[in-house]
Amino acid sequence: MINAQLKQQETKAKLGHSINFPKGLIGFDGLSGFTLEPLFADKSTDLPFLRLQAKGQTTNFIVMPMGNPFGDEEPTPYMPEEIEPHLELLKVEKNKFSMFALVAIKNNKDDVSVTANLRAPVIVDFESMNAWQIILDNKAYDIAYKLNVD
Repeated sequence: MINAQLKQQETKAKLGHSINFPKGLIGFDGLSGFTLEPLFADKSTDLPFLRLQAKGQTTNFIVMPMGNPFGDEEPTPYMPEEIEPHLELLKVEKNKFSMFALVAIKNNKDDVSVTANLRAPVIVDFESMNAWQIILDNKAYDIAYKLNVD
């Protein structure tokens, strides 16, 4: 399921092209220009992750495609009625965007924990190549949703 989303997002996002965050990312307001790239340079992984690389910086984020709740893509955890007000405010058309979750990897001594922030996803408008991080009111969307990456 997620690998199909990744393939679709790679095509849509035109990996390596500029993505502009007019309002920056939460906590990183000074960064606005990014590219969406494969997580690993050799692209040989089956993992459903991409790298959001800040242009001209060493800062990057791991993201995971989360689809579009209004489209025919793979299932997404997001309810359309919770996303629609954000799209209206941002003036993004329902069929022109996709969502990504920021991923955190914590490496403890004997354990690796991989979590996704589902409450503050990134919306990428593939027509304008602008992106915004939104915050959803619904507390059911976890900020540290544990992913099984065995």
